[in-house]
Amino acid sequence: MAISHGQPLLLLLLVSLFFVPAALGSSRVFRPCNITHPYPVSVRTVDISPHAVDRSGNSNITIAGYAGIQIPDGATVVVNVSAPFLVNPYVSIKTFPICDITECPVRLFGRFAFTVPNAFIPKELNGLLNIVTLSIKVEQEKIMCVVFNCVVTGRRST
Repeated sequence: MAISHGQPLLLLLLVSLFFVPAALGSSRVFRPCNITHPYPVSVRTVDISPHAVDRSGNSNITIAGYAGIQIPDGATVVVNVSAPFLVNPYVSIKTFPICDITECPVRLFGRFAFTVPNAFIPKELNGLLNIVTLSIKVEQEKIMCVVFNCVVTGRRST
């Protein structure tokens, strides 16, 4: 099978789109979990503060966007952190009642913002790059879902 001259360039472009924003510490590069699904709650910004996350500390994740529906008080925020590039990859999942991290009710057809404080647990700070999926669920339906990278810096504890 012959490799065209354009394939290495395409591979370089794909790799740079994934790793360069993370290496530069950009906390605003994100995408919807499912780009073909019209989530009723849209995200405008994702900020990690501080970013990059230091192993000896923690960071907050702030999501801001627009709610096209009333987000019910019973909704949950789910933070899924995976480190697929470690020798022993892992996935951890944390769930928060939405009213614990933002004022309820979240306004219908309005702007919203919420912050997940101390978003990472110690084992999530062992890798260099985590992939974070953050969603809002009502029962089992995702009404918002974004994926982004999170860079971890600093010395590993021994």
